[in-house]
Amino acid sequence: MKTFADFGIDASPNSGQVSTTCPQCSGERKKKKVKCLSINTDEGIWCCHHCGWTGTLANGSQKTVNLHWRKPEYRKPEKVVESVLSNGALEWLGDRGISETTATDCGIYVSEVYMPQSEEVKKAFVFPYYRDGELVNAKYRSGKKEFRSEVGAERILYGLDDVKEGDTPVILVEGEMDKLSLWEAGFRNCVSVPEVCSRVTWPEGCKDANDVLKEYDKKILAECIEHAEPYPIVGTYTTGDLSEQLFDLYDNGLEKGVSTGWDSLDKHYLIRPGCFSVLTGIPGSGKSNWLDAMMVNIAKKHGWRFAIFSPENQPLEDHMSRIMEKYVGAPFRDGPNMRMTRDELENATEWAKEHFQWILPEDDHEWTLEKILDTARGLVRRYGIRGLVIDPWNELETQRGEFSETEFIGLCLKRARQFARRYGIHLWIVAHPAKMYRDKSGAYPVPSLWDISGSAHWRNKSDTGVVIYRDLADPDSKVVEIHVQKQRFRQDGGMGMSTLTYRHTTGSYIDHQ
Repeated sequence: MKTFADFGIDASPNSGQVSTTCPQCSGERKKKKVKCLSINTDEGIWCCHHCGWTGTLANGSQKTVNLHWRKPEYRKPEKVVESVLSNGALEWLGDRGISETTATDCGIYVSEVYMPQSEEVKKAFVFPYYRDGELVNAKYRSGKKEFRSEVGAERILYGLDDVKEGDTPVILVEGEMDKLSLWEAGFRNCVSVPEVCSRVTWPEGCKDANDVLKEYDKKILAECIEHAEPYPIVGTYTTGDLSEQLFDLYDNGLEKGVSTGWDSLDKHYLIRPGCFSVLTGIPGSGKSNWLDAMMVNIAKKHGWRFAIFSPENQPLEDHMSRIMEKYVGAPFRDGPNMRMTRDELENATEWAKEHFQWILPEDDHEWTLEKILDTARGLVRRYGIRGLVIDPWNELETQRGEFSETEFIGLCLKRARQFARRYGIHLWIVAHPAKMYRDKSGAYPVPSLWDISGSAHWRNKSDTGVVIYRDLADPDSKVVEIHVQKQRFRQDGGMGMSTLTYRHTTGSYIDHQ
C-alpha cells in the first residue's frame, strides 16, 4: 500500500489527526505555510480545505471519498506587520474622538493589507480579535471606508477578552469604532457584534438611522435596512459586484483585439487587452525586431502605450533609435540609404516619449518578474500603458527555492497572466526554444511552444503562441514566417500562418506579396 509520502504529503507525527500544508495548492498561495490539509492517519485519508483535493491510501485513489473525521479547524490569521500609528492615523482617530491611549489599549495598529473593493494594497487600521489572549480573527478598515475580514477565521465578539466573568451588564454595540468610543468613555465591559451582521448604506448626507428618518421618511429607512449587504470576504464576487461590467458585456461584447498593422497577420492574430502571448523562435530569427515593429504599428494606429523590459537591447538609446527608425521609416544612422532628418528625429523623439517606457533596474539582482510587474503596475496607473514586453525570459533573476523549474515557470506564468487580466494590458514574453538541430539541407525546423526550454506551461498557460521563423540556411532570405500556433479567443482569428517581408533598411516588415 502507498504511503502519504508517495503523494507528497508530510504526515508527521504519523498518528491520529494531522494538519499540514497541501502539496497541490500551498506552493501557489500567498500564505504558503497555512496548514489547510487535514489527514486522518488511522483511516489513511486526507482532504484539503482550500483546493478540495481528497484521497485515500487504500487504493491510491485521489478522487472524492466519504470522509469521517472532526470538522475542520478554523484558520487563524497570520499577524500582519505592525507599524506605529502615524500622525495621520492619530488625526483620523482624533477626528472621531478616539485618543492614542484608547487605540493602544485596544491593540489597534496600522498595516498594509489588500482591500478587495479597490483591488489595491493600502494602509489600513487592524482590529485584532482575541480570545484568552490568542489571536482568532482580524478585521481591516482603510481610511476610505473599505472593509474586509479574514477568510475561514472564527467569528467571535470583538473585545471578548475585555469582558470579565461577573461583569454586568455587558454592552453590545454594532462595530469596532463604537466599542472604542465606549472605551474612551470609561466602559470596558463592551463588545462589538461579530461580522455575521450586514452593512447598511445610508443616503448621502446621512450618518445613521435617525438622520434618514428625519431627512427622508420611514419608508426610505426601511428600504435601507432591507438592502443591507454582508461585509465582503476577500476573493469572492457576486453579479452585483460586477453588474456594470456585465451590462457592458451584454451591450458591447468582449473588447475586440486591435490590428497588428499587417492585414495578412490580422486574419490569425489580433492584440486583445487582458491577454498573454508567448513569442519564440530560434536565435537570429528577428523576434525582438518583429515585436518592436508591431508595437510601433499599434502605437501609431491605436495610440497604445508600451513598457519594455529588454536588457539584451542595451544601451537603451540604441534600442530607442531602432523604435524611432520604424516610426519614421528611415535609418537613424548614416549608410547607403538616406537617414532621417533632424526634424524627423525631433518629432520621433517626442512621439516615442509619449508611447514607450523602458524598464531597467540599475541593480541586475532586481531583474525579477515581481519587480517588473510592480513597476508596470505603476506605469499602468500613471501613464496608462496597454502593452508590456519582457524580452527575453532567461534574463530574469530566478529564485525558485524548493520548486522544480517546471513548477516555478508555471507559478510565474500564472502570475503574469493574471496581471495582464487584472490591469487590462497585453503581455508578451519572449522565450527561447531548447537547442534545435538542422536538417540535411541545413535548415532549422519551425519550433513550437512545446519546444520552449523549461516547461510545457509555455503552451498551456498562454493565450496565444507566436513563432518567428526565418530560413537561416539562406542568408539572403528576406521572408519571415509568422506562425500563430495557438489562439484561445477564436473570434479574433484561429490558428494559422502569415508571411511578411523583412525590410533591412529600417528593420521593419511589410505584408508578403
